[in-house]
Amino acid sequence: MKRNKQKKETTSLATCEKVIQENSRTNSLGSKTPRHEKHAKPNFRFQWHITDRCNLACKHCYIEDNNSVELSTEEITQVIDHLAEVLERWNYSGSVSLTGGEALMRRDFEKIVKAIRKHEQFKNILVMTNGVQISGETIEFLRDNDCAVQVSIDGFTKQQHDEIRGEGNFDKAIATLGKLSESGIYTAVHYVVHRLNCPTSIDQLKGFFSLFGQAAVKQVVFSLLIPIGKGREMRRLLLSPNEVRTLFNQLIEVSRDFPTVHLDTNRPLWAATEACSGGACPVGFWYCTILPNGDVLPCRRLPIVLGNLRNQSFYEIWYKSDILWRLREHRKIEVCGQCKLLDQCGGCRGMAYAVYGDYMARDPECFLLSDGQESS
Repeated sequence: MKRNKQKKETTSLATCEKVIQENSRTNSLGSKTPRHEKHAKPNFRFQWHITDRCNLACKHCYIEDNNSVELSTEEITQVIDHLAEVLERWNYSGSVSLTGGEALMRRDFEKIVKAIRKHEQFKNILVMTNGVQISGETIEFLRDNDCAVQVSIDGFTKQQHDEIRGEGNFDKAIATLGKLSESGIYTAVHYVVHRLNCPTSIDQLKGFFSLFGQAAVKQVVFSLLIPIGKGREMRRLLLSPNEVRTLFNQLIEVSRDFPTVHLDTNRPLWAATEACSGGACPVGFWYCTILPNGDVLPCRRLPIVLGNLRNQSFYEIWYKSDILWRLREHRKIEVCGQCKLLDQCGGCRGMAYAVYGDYMARDPECFLLSDGQESS
């Protein structure tokens, strides 16, 4: 029995390494090696929601309630130590994205960052924030501890953004971006797209890129709305496959005129544009999500609990989860498994689960399906 367990663990690790080496990807911040990241080893990414508390109430939020009991500072430190041991055993480096809720609302935020920085295995820390309440002292701390920062912007206009995130918050987020960049912090913007805020013209996109170019933003990340949590109420606002195709092609076209602002295309469906290499879904291979109470998910957009780090080791969760083993069988994904772009895309498993209730179903926003090209 022990021999079979060791064989399964070795097989999983070998699969992870193969996918990483073949695709040369480390995380969602950039194609191949992100500009702010340098890895001599394969990299594993942890997206860690350290709190569900938030100072906003965005319409598309994944969180429906925040009643879970958060890990204490001591528990988080113990998990960090354990994950560092995992990376050391694998001979991997690690990236940690700290988010929420609003990660900066935890009073022990600085202690958490320092606990991560104690371990050389963790090469990168990304702080995901709404950007509305960041003090000068916090910016100084982030700079001194070499943290990259991603700010959420969800509108091409102030009106669009504030309709989703609350009145006055667009101006606050833009001001924060400027302060972060002025401090020398690597700064990115994340934009969740749906029909309420999808650009309607090339000129609108050019204005968007120009705004962030002036603010010295290094990267822009576009992701499609996943209808989970409160976002389920916005399901009717999902883009159609053809709308996704149009958006991606326009983004690629406009981004060429703004070389200082990197457009992240390292996500499913981008490869179908034939203008970029895209990025395969990383769940089950070199990525996972940790929730405030220690629950581990394949991805925050695929809300299936695999285990809990309060009472299980990461090894036990990573190697014993039948769900993760199924997700690793890419060839068995409906339609996507036979697609010529499987290794560059594979569709979003979170989107499939949200729409069809089956994470092995096809991606409903794939525009190759509407063309009948998926297996050609």
